[in-house]
Formats: sequence, structure tokens, C-alpha cells
Amino acid sequence: MKTIGNKRTRTPEECLITQNKLIFELEQIRPNKKKKGIILKFKTWKESEEFDLKRAVDYVEPKG
Repeated sequence: MKTIGNKRTRTPEECLITQNKLIFELEQIRPNKKKKGIILKFKTWKESEEFDLKRAVDYVEPKG
């Protein structure tokens, strides 16, 4: 990486202020929160397969 000029030394407080500004700008650009993944646990393989089939049917045949 090529650096032009000198890097300015910043205090931790300045870094926090800059971080908060960047986070605010990001939320303005992308206001929707990122979806978090979920972990599904099933007692048996049969329950897992039934859940997958139900999800597939709901995906193919939309409600309404």
C-alpha cells in the first residue's frame, strides 16, 4: 500500500467521533438492518425434512 503524506495521530476520543460519524453515514445510505441468521435445531431428521418441505411449499405457493 502506498501512503501519500503523513498519517495524523489521533486520540482515542477522535477515533470514536470519527467512527460514530461513519456509522451514521452508513445508516443513512443503508437504513435497513442486516438480517441475522438463525440456528434451527430438530430432534430427528424427519422433523428437519418436514420443516424443509413446508418451507419449500410456502416459497412456491405464496400466501394471499
